[in-house]
Amino acid sequence: MNSQFNISNSIQYSNSNRIENRKNDIGLTVSFLMDSSNNEIGQIMSLFDSHGFAVIKGDNGYGLIDHQMNIILDCLYNFEYNRCGPEFNNRYLAVQRNECYGLINGLGKFVVPCKYPGFAPFIYASNCELLNNGFVCITNGRKYGLVEITNSNQYLLNCVYDKIGFHSNNQYIWQDFLYPDDKRYIVAYSAESCTIFNVLSHQVCIINKQIYNIEIIFNNHVIVISKFSKKDETLKYYILSVENGIIMDEVEYDGLATLDGKYIQVRQGDYWGIFDLLENKEIIPCQYFHGEKQGWNSVHFCPDFMIKPNEDLILVLNNGLWGYIDKRNNLVVDCIYEKARPFSEGMAAVYQNFYWRFINLDGEFVGGKYLEVLDFKEGMAGVKEFDKWGYINKYGILVIPFRFSEARSFTEGLAPVAFKIKWGYINKKNETVIPFRYQWAYPFNVGIASVNDYGGNGHIDKNGKWIDYEEYKQDNDTYHNYEAERWDALTDGMEGDYPGSGVDYDLLGF
Repeated sequence: MNSQFNISNSIQYSNSNRIENRKNDIGLTVSFLMDSSNNEIGQIMSLFDSHGFAVIKGDNGYGLIDHQMNIILDCLYNFEYNRCGPEFNNRYLAVQRNECYGLINGLGKFVVPCKYPGFAPFIYASNCELLNNGFVCITNGRKYGLVEITNSNQYLLNCVYDKIGFHSNNQYIWQDFLYPDDKRYIVAYSAESCTIFNVLSHQVCIINKQIYNIEIIFNNHVIVISKFSKKDETLKYYILSVENGIIMDEVEYDGLATLDGKYIQVRQGDYWGIFDLLENKEIIPCQYFHGEKQGWNSVHFCPDFMIKPNEDLILVLNNGLWGYIDKRNNLVVDCIYEKARPFSEGMAAVYQNFYWRFINLDGEFVGGKYLEVLDFKEGMAGVKEFDKWGYINKYGILVIPFRFSEARSFTEGLAPVAFKIKWGYINKKNETVIPFRYQWAYPFNVGIASVNDYGGNGHIDKNGKWIDYEEYKQDNDTYHNYEAERWDALTDGMEGDYPGSGVDYDLLGF
């Protein structure tokens, strides 16, 4: 290193080590660390960094010292550094000795001993993500393995894999029951197998078929994978039941779409059913919703087109008319409606003879007839009569009169509504909480809403105050999805609305 450092002029320290400055052959000042017997320990090679360390070079390698001139790391190692100090990556310094590598933390302590062939480059986000969550991707130059920092003396996964990284639980389809940053599974791929490591239980599942690709992992016992079928050149999807790392059962489907943490919708051919993830069995056979066609693409449905989470009845289509079954596949409400939607809060919207109405779990009508309706949320539903919207309760009583040109559902106690051409927010008492001043407005989610004030898009809180969403998200550890009514199916990624809803959710901005 060309830069020289003059840290002090022969200052004595409490541990008897001291700094001695000398002139070299070309007249530059060079600093050396000396012990109490005036023996040279090594040359100071950098300034002190943010961790309080400076690099020192001895006869057998490099080390670290602190501000008190204590030896933090003996001069036996090689590592990256610059004039500003040792180069820590994601709070760790990779050091090498005798062709083996280890990691030192910000306190100067070894967290991974020098016994591994190398670390995967920390410049890649996937490796940094592992490191930030307590795991280190090891490499021998050709293959990758895994070590856990809290138990760093042994491999979790040996260096036999081509790729290792966290698996995202919502990588392909929308799941509002899972957190998007949930780091629960590490997936390692090789030419011969795919290994799934459960971070919470430390359970390892090995799938010994290279034709599989992991698509989504629902819990400790159920995994969804895909493989390409050469027979008909399509993707097939498999739900695997896993116990103690051993595959117990395997069911094949042509398509998947999520519901909630317990159910997943499954498709065989052109028909859909429901699979119970906890019971590991199909509870509703694939006999509903024949695949309709729209141009050259199949119509795709939203993730809860048959049933919403925590509801008892399931929406079905038979001979072009809609009705409802229970979870034992018994018909509860006859298939007599031209259009219908899934039950929401124990109420369902059905369409017959040019009008929408609501029915309860017994199939009885509640309230009047309407041109358009929204699903029940927080005990209220938006309904349209003539050209105005209002809101009814579960008794069918109009609690907010018909006065709005557009309306959306209540969330977190507020509903976005439009008066003439401007949007604002009302509460359940029909009081204007945020004035009508926006070009459009979305429902609130975790305390914020997306709006447009004719000058641009942004985010507001419940007081109507503009906020920085990225800063809010960081401070509140939250995630906001403004398109929760849309989805990407595992079939081919097309977006869709409720079947037979009578409402174009794309036009509404969902």
